[in-house]
Amino acid sequence: KHQRKMPWKISAGIGMNFAEGDKQNLQPYPVAEVKYNLSSRFYIATGLSLLSPVAGNVSGISKTVYVNDTVNNISLYNEVVSYKHLSYIDLPLSVGVNINKKWMLQSGVQLSVLVNKQQKKKLQPYDFQMNNVDLPLNAPLIGVAAVPQQEFDVRVGNVDYRLISGIKYKANKITAGLFYQHVLPSAALDNNKNTTSKG
Repeated sequence: KHQRKMPWKISAGIGMNFAEGDKQNLQPYPVAEVKYNLSSRFYIATGLSLLSPVAGNVSGISKTVYVNDTVNNISLYNEVVSYKHLSYIDLPLSVGVNINKKWMLQSGVQLSVLVNKQQKKKLQPYDFQMNNVDLPLNAPLIGVAAVPQQEFDVRVGNVDYRLISGIKYKANKITAGLFYQHVLPSAALDNNKNTTSKG
């Protein structure tokens, strides 16, 4: 009855992301939620999260250069580009059910927009047996000579679509929740549009 009299509810707090694997980025970020009670049992919710961090990095080969350097025993270079410190603005939309006065289940979709990233490139040479080798000081650099090369479009998508589901616990005016986010395929990286140039 109380929820029917006050169908709208606005809350604000902080969130923290835990990633699968060893790499973590536990930086807290601000979260706001707007909730509308359809009835005493069901509700819909939307919200906004700012600078939500993603742990780990995304990397791929952006260029392969064939040098045929017999003096230094180098067959080719791979230019590897990596993106780190990814931060997003999250816009979730979900449907929830009140199990009882304290516990709630919630599930829906989320639009995540990339707002920050750090890009880094490095060269990885290979010998004629395709083994990784250290970069010699006197080896030719990529772009100095006109040599055959392949380029690949490796980038982080500006928009992610995610499925979200979780559980919340309410005690007085404080609510805590635990949610799982699953990024839908083809949302993150690497369109692999190969372009070959020779000189």
